[in-house]
Amino acid sequence: MRHRWLRKAAEKGHVAANYLVGTMAEGGSPACGVRKNLKLAFASFARAANHGHVGAQRAFGRCLERGLGVGADPAAAHGWYRKAAAGGDDGAFFLLGRQLETGVWDREGGLVVAPDFCAAREW
Repeated sequence: MRHRWLRKAAEKGHVAANYLVGTMAEGGSPACGVRKNLKLAFASFARAANHGHVGAQRAFGRCLERGLGVGADPAAAHGWYRKAAAGGDDGAFFLLGRQLETGVWDREGGLVVAPDFCAAREW
């Protein structure tokens, strides 16, 4: 029941509702009758991220990095992690630091962000 109302709010453009719908769809929520749906999670996170929701920016980046609901694109994920970190999201600090520690490659295997241990430690 709650999920239905969240979906309606998300469809009308409510940013936080889009983030919550994405969160529920990403892992599934049996108690609410929600099945795992990575494409819905990706789309919902994208809508909220593009409207400035920092948690959604981190989650959207994670979907891009891991290929959840979309083809993997670690380079694009890096940009979203930076946006979320700039907005103060603690999880994004960790994910950005991890990427800086290991480096970031594009889909073709080209190095986009070289490993930088000093920068990683700052995050």
